[in-house]
Amino acid sequence: MPTAIVLWVFGVIFAVGAVLCLLDARQAAHGSIQVALIGDLQHTVRWFIRGAIANALVAILCILGWYLMRRRLSATLALGSIAVMVAAFIICQRSLIYLFRGAGFAYWFDLVLELPFLFYAIIYAYRECRKVAA
Repeated sequence: MPTAIVLWVFGVIFAVGAVLCLLDARQAAHGSIQVALIGDLQHTVRWFIRGAIANALVAILCILGWYLMRRRLSATLALGSIAVMVAAFIICQRSLIYLFRGAGFAYWFDLVLELPFLFYAIIYAYRECRKVAA
């Protein structure tokens, strides 16, 4: 039950984030928003669209992980945990890229707050998979 809540909450949060990134990309394309650190207008729009794609992928993978894990078969538990691992990798990779480029402390938020919950879902799937197999 806690795993389902965690995956749904992250799925909804990242889906909302994807929509907000698309809205920001639309505003940037019309010239009403300009981020000083990113540069020109076209680069800003691409930056927001890449963020929207990454957020949408994480949302889809979290919901897919929940859907596969709820069937409680060893194969679907393993596939669900792989989907959550890919979502965790996307979050980790994106945060580390921003940190290596010199971003501030705010980008530790993803690594410190979101990854432990996703790792909990992965460990839960692993333990349940071992129970089913035994």
